[in-house]
Amino acid sequence: MILDEVFQQAYPWKWTQNSKDFVEAHFELDGGGEVILDIEHFKSSATWDLEFSRKGEGDVGDADKYGSGHTTGQGDAFRIFATVKEIIQAFVKEHNPNRIVFAGHESNRQKLYSRMLPKIAALVNMKAYDQGNKFVLVRKHNET
Repeated sequence: MILDEVFQQAYPWKWTQNSKDFVEAHFELDGGGEVILDIEHFKSSATWDLEFSRKGEGDVGDADKYGSGHTTGQGDAFRIFATVKEIIQAFVKEHNPNRIVFAGHESNRQKLYSRMLPKIAALVNMKAYDQGNKFVLVRKHNET
């Protein structure tokens, strides 16, 4: 299966909070468990910070906290990222952010994010920047 096809198979998800400066979405995994995705606005920098983790595994951390020892072992990472992609698309459509930042600390997650980021950027009319373990989406008119 090619990467584009894999990212078509998202889990059903829902907003659990959606305010001017903070959004949260949840989705249930097939094998049990729930993933929580938070996007928080930092007013001083016009940046939104994206983080997600599996519910019950502690505080939400970096975007790859879900993958850092919290995997389901069911090989569903691509489906999880397909869902994250869908949530980002909905978020951008509604909030029109200038900048979204997330981190990835494990090398396998960094590779996945590097491949996923340009596809998401194209879908939401943003520019993608891969800075090693930091990944940034920037509104095209703010590239300077």
